[in-house]
Amino acid sequence: RRLNLCRETGMLLQSCDFLIRSRADDVYAICRDLKESRVLTSLSFISQLPDTFTPGHTFCDDWQGAVMQQSDLPQELSGLLVRFGSALGTSDVTGQLSAIAVFSEELSHITSECEEDRRRLGRLYRTVGILTGMMAGIIVI
Repeated sequence: RRLNLCRETGMLLQSCDFLIRSRADDVYAICRDLKESRVLTSLSFISQLPDTFTPGHTFCDDWQGAVMQQSDLPQELSGLLVRFGSALGTSDVTGQLSAIAVFSEELSHITSECEEDRRRLGRLYRTVGILTGMMAGIIVI
């Protein structure tokens, strides 16, 4: 599950990079496109993102609130997503693309850790399964 969230976060960053690079979309247009794509199913906070500007609300606060409502996000991913939302729309196209590159690099480290945890825990569970089977065989004999 954690690895899937990392992969979908990577897809989110790539989508935003594409939308900013190709169309120079504002944050609300990006949110609308992300909602319409329906590809990022594990990132349920996307459905909570604003479509238009609302007086008295900042995009950063709305983004952070939506991210925090998704309780199954690991802490490192939610922190990255909150910082990413704070960076969206705060500079010109070049600045946003540079920020996305930095967040993508940070995400690659998080994803590597998730993959390593998955390998390590998979090995542990296989070993425990084998030992349990051996114990059951010995008890039967």
